[in-house]
Amino acid sequence: TFTATADAGINPLIALYGGDGTLLAVANSSHGTTETLTYTLSADERYSVLVRDAEGDNAGNVDLLIDGPAQTAVTVPLDAEP
Repeated sequence: TFTATADAGINPLIALYGGDGTLLAVANSSHGTTETLTYTLSADERYSVLVRDAEGDNAGNVDLLIDGPAQTAVTVPLDAEP
């Protein structure tokens, strides 16, 4: 489970990609500052996680909690500039 908790004004979107770049799952409820994506990962696969403001017009910080066998939390700064 991936949980993104953002600063006020940011509506987080979480996208999960497989090792070949295929989009596997997206979570975007379009409201609030917390978003959750649940997906069962395979130990022998590599994944990429994209976290951004769903509207693409806000900057700030997002805390990303990855809940799995070894729980990890990171803070990801979002920059509204492309």
